[in-house]
Amino acid sequence: MQSKTLRHLLTSLFTFSALIGNAQSNSSRLVAITHCTNDGAYYAPTDSNTMSYSGTRGGDLKSAILAFDISYQWTYNSGMNTYGNNAQTTRTYDNNNNLLSSTAHTWNAISSAWDNSTRELYTYDNNNNLLTHVSQMWDINVSNWRNMTKVINTYNSGNGITSVINQNWGPSSSSWINYDKYIYAYDSLNNLNSKMYQSWNQGGNSWANQNLHMYSYTANKKMTNDIYQVWDAMNNNWQNSTKKVWNYGTGNTTLFAELDQYWNTISSNWNNQQQMLYTYDTLGHMLNKVTQNWINNDWMNYSNMVNTYDSTFNVTLKEQQTWDTSSVAWLNVSANAYTYDANKNVLSNISEIWDANISAYDNTTRIQYAYNGLSQMTLLTTDTWNPGAFWEATTTDIQNRYYYENYATGITALNALNAALSVYPSPAQGQLYIDLKAENNGTAVITIYDLQGRIMNQWTANNTGNYHSTISVSSLPSGNYIIKVAGNGNNIVKQFSVLN
Repeated sequence: MQSKTLRHLLTSLFTFSALIGNAQSNSSRLVAITHCTNDGAYYAPTDSNTMSYSGTRGGDLKSAILAFDISYQWTYNSGMNTYGNNAQTTRTYDNNNNLLSSTAHTWNAISSAWDNSTRELYTYDNNNNLLTHVSQMWDINVSNWRNMTKVINTYNSGNGITSVINQNWGPSSSSWINYDKYIYAYDSLNNLNSKMYQSWNQGGNSWANQNLHMYSYTANKKMTNDIYQVWDAMNNNWQNSTKKVWNYGTGNTTLFAELDQYWNTISSNWNNQQQMLYTYDTLGHMLNKVTQNWINNDWMNYSNMVNTYDSTFNVTLKEQQTWDTSSVAWLNVSANAYTYDANKNVLSNISEIWDANISAYDNTTRIQYAYNGLSQMTLLTTDTWNPGAFWEATTTDIQNRYYYENYATGITALNALNAALSVYPSPAQGQLYIDLKAENNGTAVITIYDLQGRIMNQWTANNTGNYHSTISVSSLPSGNYIIKVAGNGNNIVKQFSVLN
């Protein structure tokens, strides 16, 4: 079976373009990547990828998918100082730029030709929701495609996904055989109420319950509870297992505590297990995230994450600390130090380890980044700290080079809000910061969507002339999301990612 993460990522590949509406008329798309490894003297190429596109399709490192027509992977031959064929991927699309097929080929050095390898096939409904995804492998014995797995999605009238069925191909029966199933239910506000997981009982020819998530929310769509239950087949009912609780400040806008509990079957009560406590500055930037464990009927400190900001609210230092019970104090463990450019792109990320002997951080590794005028990454380089107090490239260090081309999207430029939207960091862990500056003060609706087009959070922003907000994304699964600011019938859209 293919990974569940990939299945859900592909559930709605191009919802992003539908949400954008009008966007910039010119953009830049990724056309090549060169991967290099340091050989002790310099960063030498190891392999390279090239992508070619047609029409208004594109993509870059921030995109959920690169909508290319054909991509090649080349392997570098250092002895001959040339690149050789390795792999090829071809893709086709419908008139709405939905991906219809993606076919992978490998290079056959003997026949000097591309051999079929794997193929992905997709179908959609009239709302561009992904209906089916079939994975196939090339069978060299019969010179034809052989079915492997299939995903079937269903949706409600609001385009919220209601079920995902995964199937495997049965060669003996030449038919699809159910494997597992996810069932999603929503409340009247389109909040996800529950997610049930079932497996297929081949002998009983029926679906068997396995586990269930039940969710609850505040009035402004902030998740407050996630109760996880497992199915007791013997007693034919759901049994509590774990519970996650989110607590917010005034107005239910800022997350202050997360609580993890487990169900005590003996006392039939929820027992504390772990909690995370958040503190913020006056502008809503997270300063501390303290993790505590429940021990002997009391909360005991375990770890602490400390953020330091510059004058433009970039995180310049992220420290990890651990609680020392003997000294009853926080002890530094490690840190990451960041620098940024004027567009809030990270320029460097230095990893550090605390040296208790000198009461200071020792550098370990560094990642440096470069960008083009559209804030697309053009260079990523790693190096290592030498105890002699200088940075050097070692044989474990790498360099990636990214190349782009400009193209016309064919969509009229629009930013009638006359506003600048910043969303950071990306990927976000726990908290996401939103800065909106508009020429004219007013009101806008801010919405966060997943790539299936479902509303994950929505609220009204006043004072758009200088608006700042901190929201919790700790309840969002890791992945890519879209934030849209709508006002006066016009939209500003950005994409961000979450890593929880």
